[in-house]
Amino acid sequence: MSPILGNLIVILVLLAVVALAVRSILRDRKQGGCSGDCAHCGNCHGRAATKPPRS
Repeated sequence: MSPILGNLIVILVLLAVVALAVRSILRDRKQGGCSGDCAHCGNCHGRAATKPPRS
């Protein structure tokens, strides 16, 4: 197998993984789930009630 074909296969696999990750993030956002942006929702994965107030 030529090195170019090996590189092409690795690149295609990485692109597939990235595409699936983006798809998962977009689905979660569409359903109102956590998008990983804690500054936006302030919930910090359900621990907002246990955080001490800032002084």
